[in-house]
Amino acid sequence: MIDSETNYEGLSLEDLLPIEWQPADFRISSALEHANEDTARALQAIAVFEETPRSPKDDIAHVSGDSSRLEAKVDLLLSLVSNLVGEKAGLPEPRPLILRGRSIEWQADEKFKCERGASGFANIWANMHIPLPLRLPCRLDGTIERNGFQWCRASVEFLAPNVRDGLEQVIFRHHRRQVAIARGTMVQADFDRNR
Repeated sequence: MIDSETNYEGLSLEDLLPIEWQPADFRISSALEHANEDTARALQAIAVFEETPRSPKDDIAHVSGDSSRLEAKVDLLLSLVSNLVGEKAGLPEPRPLILRGRSIEWQADEKFKCERGASGFANIWANMHIPLPLRLPCRLDGTIERNGFQWCRASVEFLAPNVRDGLEQVIFRHHRRQVAIARGTMVQADFDRNR
């Protein structure tokens, strides 16, 4: 096993996102298999959404007018469906979190008991336009204090190689957008549209 402190280093996605903890017994391998399948599906949907130009002007040389209109309609449909699902399912409250390829840290609710060694799934809605959560198998590592708030720390475990690669790509794309915004090469509206 990798030293747990190294899990909390490196490229990260830092955002305010809905997250919920679902206790689980990892001795039940089918639960891990289903979580990997669900997460792979969510990562694929996020990749398609984030890599598709949001404006017909963004990729005018490669996309015909009909394709642009179809993409705009699909984008609208995704937005409507995600809003409906979010309202019906009652997504968890967005919380500050830091997601890395091998760890998650989040500002937990005061009632949440972050018991070291407990296993479960961290369900994270990484893109608010895609109503599918990442279901990441984790083991709680304890807590850390940041700015007067208690944060839970968990190591991500048992990810299939393709799921780990997909997660790292989402983190990298998010980091790249944050750098572009910081440099002023991307306006905030473009970033919000691609989230």
